[in-house]
Amino acid sequence: MQNGLLAAGLFALAGTTHAATIDLTDAQFSAVTYETFVQGPIGPVVAFDETVDGVTFAFERLGGQFRKIAVWGDGNTGAPPFVMDVGGGGGSVTGFTLVASQDVTLEAFSGFAQQFNDAPIFDVTGAGVTSTGNAFSVTGFVGSATPGTDSFAGGALSLLAGEVYTFVVTNSGVVTTGYFTGFEFSTTPVPLPAALPVMLSALAGLAAVRRRS
Repeated sequence: MQNGLLAAGLFALAGTTHAATIDLTDAQFSAVTYETFVQGPIGPVVAFDETVDGVTFAFERLGGQFRKIAVWGDGNTGAPPFVMDVGGGGGSVTGFTLVASQDVTLEAFSGFAQQFNDAPIFDVTGAGVTSTGNAFSVTGFVGSATPGTDSFAGGALSLLAGEVYTFVVTNSGVVTTGYFTGFEFSTTPVPLPAALPVMLSALAGLAAVRRRS
């Protein structure tokens, strides 16, 4: 009986998912690289990694900047906590790339659009993923806004390990500034080895034999 319960529990576990959040304001970053012009090593940030629940997410800027969320405009753009400022406009291409170290599903994004500026609309593309027309439901000022959480257009994004996924602002307003503060994601545990059910059945059989002897 105990072996049967163990087997059932393991099979149930194999089908579950685990949810977590990439918090871009928590200062838990690594492999940070910076622009080399003017500000030198203090900023702006070009790329960084963040590891959450054993998954490493590598971010690299295409346009705009990765800045501090609480002290916007003070010129000190190099130290965490960061927020991803996807800025620009007038047809300029802005955005970033994202690579995950294992298969994950991005469930939602958090952040806000700059108050009084044209709402940023961004697309996400990559292996098996096309999500167009994403927008923030919250607008506000850096340092005082309460970020909102929104689902991706078309549903959750299934990202494959090692593939490059591109987030690009596509509208051409004069000002298109948005701030990403985090992403919600889920992972699925590695499937049980094919031989495990056989082994569990054998254990159950041995237990039955011992009970009869």
